[in-house]
Amino acid sequence: MKKDNLKGALKDIDRLRKLGELSTEDSYRVSEQPKLVSSFYDAVTSLYEFGWGSTFHFSPRRPGENLKSSQRRQDHEIAKLLALGPGMEVADVGCGVGGPLVNIATSTGSRIVGINFNRHQIQRGTERVRRAGLSETCSFLYADYMKVPLKEDTFDALYSIEAICHAPNR
Repeated sequence: MKKDNLKGALKDIDRLRKLGELSTEDSYRVSEQPKLVSSFYDAVTSLYEFGWGSTFHFSPRRPGENLKSSQRRQDHEIAKLLALGPGMEVADVGCGVGGPLVNIATSTGSRIVGINFNRHQIQRGTERVRRAGLSETCSFLYADYMKVPLKEDTFDALYSIEAICHAPNR
């Protein structure tokens, strides 16, 4: 990681700390939840990519398995559990920078829309999708996943990996 990225991340973490200290009232915290979460991910995305790569989830590791292999295996298990296949319309709710989206789209042929309300992560994911040659089948939607501006039956399936914990009303 470049020194400038680390300095920027530390500055963002300080800004995030100040944002979280504004109020402890439950109503404020619920109404400001998307802003708090997005600010958090502005601060930590570079650090997460440095430590975890493009997949920000924990995956149980098997003996002899490295982190990247365990993450990819878990992504494939999610796709298998949902019986994803070519031509299916799928949502990745809280998609981060698109690591699982790329893994799942590549292995299944599904069309996947990553839903995220962090612009920086969508930019990183869009670049990742382009590099993987999936721009025709994968895209991103800038939206709060609690208020997705799409018709109810838009997707055949959806998945979310460690993102629902950020919802103000689960």
